[in-house]
Amino acid sequence: MNQRDITYAKRFAVVGCILLIVAAALEYWPSSTALQWLNIDEAKAVALRQRKPVLVDVYAEWCGPCKSMDKNVFPDDSVQLILKSRYVLAKINGDDPVLGDTLRKQFHIKAYPTYIVLTPTGRERKRHVGFYPRSPFIEWLNDSTGVQILQWQELDKVVMEASLQKRRVMILVLNSSEEIESANDMFEEQKVGEIIGKHFVPTLLVKSNSSDRTAIEQLGSTGQEGMGEVIVLESDRKEVGRFRIDSQMEFNRTALANKLTELVAK
Repeated sequence: MNQRDITYAKRFAVVGCILLIVAAALEYWPSSTALQWLNIDEAKAVALRQRKPVLVDVYAEWCGPCKSMDKNVFPDDSVQLILKSRYVLAKINGDDPVLGDTLRKQFHIKAYPTYIVLTPTGRERKRHVGFYPRSPFIEWLNDSTGVQILQWQELDKVVMEASLQKRRVMILVLNSSEEIESANDMFEEQKVGEIIGKHFVPTLLVKSNSSDRTAIEQLGSTGQEGMGEVIVLESDRKEVGRFRIDSQMEFNRTALANKLTELVAK
């Protein structure tokens, strides 16, 4: 080997060493573009400031589908763009010896992974259990179902607002977050929306949300038949009346509008 070959060999060796060092750094150092996962309390605080929903990832270290999501779905550029621009992210280890059991019970977790979308105020909007392929996951993240009724204020704030505006309180009680899409379609219908906007200050309670259960029990809404129930109160919380949302109202918005009008007249 001549001197020139030796020189080239040394240069290639140096370049090879540099590439190995860079590869090791990329493997073990966090990427500047990595998703920023917070604990649940941190995420809720940030969500309130930024007025964004929270995406909660409930996982377990031994969970194969969880690892597959982390390896194959979350690193995707399109997924990352949506998550970084539209959500505050929280991770919960369901097997954590300190917080896992409490949070598992709070969110009624039965399998891993479970993905839950919360409003900035902590209300559950929707959830998905299990592995989610890239395209359906993107579609699910982009879905804005129920945005309108989920922006209705909390019950205590609604009572104060109703007193100031000299209106009544309208409480929509749903059995689960799975009914939010249908309810949103019903209560955003033009005639129904006009009645609510003119006479009521509305709020939403969901029986499957642990944060809503106390208020629902105090209101005495315990039945499970049908989609849910509408309860109307005076601003001093005295009940005016209530009715169950039946199948007729789901397909005939006039029937729903007529029921609301009856409570306006009482």
